[in-house]
Amino acid sequence: MREAFLATCPALGNRSYLLFLSRIDEKKGVDLLINGYKMLFRQLAEDGVCITRAAGLGKAPTSLPAARKQMPTLVIAGPGLDSRYGQGLRQAAAELPASVVFFPGMLTGDAKWGAFYGCESFVLPSHQENFGIAVVEALACSKPVLITNKVNIWREVIANGCGLVADDTLKGTQELLERWIDLPPLRKN
Repeated sequence: MREAFLATCPALGNRSYLLFLSRIDEKKGVDLLINGYKMLFRQLAEDGVCITRAAGLGKAPTSLPAARKQMPTLVIAGPGLDSRYGQGLRQAAAELPASVVFFPGMLTGDAKWGAFYGCESFVLPSHQENFGIAVVEALACSKPVLITNKVNIWREVIANGCGLVADDTLKGTQELLERWIDLPPLRKN
């Protein structure tokens, strides 16, 4: 499964990544994800934090707290990249180094499951989800989820300690990513 997924974005290599896997649509908040990610990426780079160690990006960390912070790569998978909205997302992501955000398109079969099993966490900053099948698929793969309080199983996620929840705003999404990055490695499992 991992090999099938890595065939869709071979430049990812062994780097850790956050996974968005859903339809590329405004409702899903992908613009919040990319823009929140960009803001946090720039903030951490200015602070001298190691952005992604395996990619060799960013400055070397100079203190213990900074050394614990590592910005995972972002994988945005799903149909809809050819839409006007999808093209806008690609343009927004183009402001970051090319090896930081990947758009493998729609994933199915082994590639989809390889993406889930290989991710650090699953992220869905949606504006509205009745249930969130992809959230449950990530949880079934023992992956923590980063979601908004507009995904209708957010209370269960909090109650069971299997993820983080924030508002479906740019600020909320950035805070969600920052909270994840700030977690000690043992708390991420």
